[in-house]
Amino acid sequence: MKTKPEPTLTSYKEAAAFIFKLTNYEKTADYKYDNAFKLDRVFSLLDYVDNPHQRLEAIHIAGTKGKGSTAAMIASILSAGGLKVGLYTSPHLVSFRERIRVDGQKIPKKDFAALLNQLRPFITPPTETQRCSHSFFDVLTAMAFLHFARLKVDVAILEVGMGGRIDATNVIHPRVCVITPISFDHTRHLGTDLTAIAVEKAGIIKPDCPIVTAPQSSEAMEVIRRVAREQNAPLIEVGRDVVWREKERERESGRRGTGFEVVGMQDTYRDLWIPLLGDHQRVNAATAIAALEAFGKTGRALSKTTIRAGLFGTRALGRISVIGERPTVVLDVAHNPASFRELRETLKKSFDFKRLLLVFALHKDKDADGIVREFIPIVDYVFLPAIDSPRLRPQAELRGVFERRHIPCVETPTVAEAISSAQTAAGPDDLICIGGSFMLAEQAIEYFGMKVA
Repeated sequence: MKTKPEPTLTSYKEAAAFIFKLTNYEKTADYKYDNAFKLDRVFSLLDYVDNPHQRLEAIHIAGTKGKGSTAAMIASILSAGGLKVGLYTSPHLVSFRERIRVDGQKIPKKDFAALLNQLRPFITPPTETQRCSHSFFDVLTAMAFLHFARLKVDVAILEVGMGGRIDATNVIHPRVCVITPISFDHTRHLGTDLTAIAVEKAGIIKPDCPIVTAPQSSEAMEVIRRVAREQNAPLIEVGRDVVWREKERERESGRRGTGFEVVGMQDTYRDLWIPLLGDHQRVNAATAIAALEAFGKTGRALSKTTIRAGLFGTRALGRISVIGERPTVVLDVAHNPASFRELRETLKKSFDFKRLLLVFALHKDKDADGIVREFIPIVDYVFLPAIDSPRLRPQAELRGVFERRHIPCVETPTVAEAISSAQTAAGPDDLICIGGSFMLAEQAIEYFGMKVA
């Protein structure tokens, strides 16, 4: 334990500057996964501040697709039930304070600085020769636990950052574990086949803790079932034990959304509606309800009215969100082939449009060929903005991927110019889709002058 006093961070600006100096594995692909992620670092950091994570009731969520939407639904339902709810998610859209929320509110700047001051004496910073110190995500995770414990939340919803087995959030022993659909992403670190990726995701399963899984491929489901048996963890499978039924109700009070009902293990939930588009959101909602039924067995049962109201009030910006009209502009943070396949089908089903214009950027570690292959059936024109980040693929490289498939492209020097050019080129009956990267989404939100609560 350190005894050397550390200078007090007197403002949020100073606190942000400090945390941005920590190693951030979200912004680099050049690291060895098992060396970079060490749970003992997180355990030791939390031990210095009296283990706040041990005082929390939690729901822990891993998976490739749908983690953010499922977490948002669970949090919204619990809040509708009158509970104080902490929500920890990643990445963020505009401010990294979005990652730590209580009852929907970002962590205040003064609290952010105060919590970092509390942790700072025990944070091992990176050196010129040693990068595997406390990372950006390690520290943010510890801050989330401290914030939730200090405010005495009733429930903490924790989204895994990457993988699960050695993710910083996996120090928690939750009331319920959840695994959303597993597909190919982060293959350089998690593995190149679904079995290997599922092993990492299933690493969140704890002894005797109920585990809810969304529908999975046969390879992923085999892993989840095996680990559940090994951990004596009751397994609830959405699609088998809990099922959803489509119900056409695309608008509610003039808003776009998705209607359905869910047959759970404890009840049937009819006349459900969420202000999110896509068949996959029905799966996410059924997964959320299954998780809450399992959670209710621990003493926190929720009524059907509460579940209906919580789903109705769910907010998840960047999940096929309509952010402009005539021409319609849709923002989505899809960044792997499976997510772009769902995006394609949702756009075809939920919107009438003559042409689709795509504003697109992508990280170097993502499957550009797979994404383009899924999306080209509906794309007429592509705008490729330059974004100042070494993690993103060069414009010329992306242009080649599209042009090999005879999709015309134009490069622009900024995101603002890409969106403006798309709006100029689009007719009132065309659709503009912005997707491929959280960095792109962030700048699109700024372009449209939107605020993230």
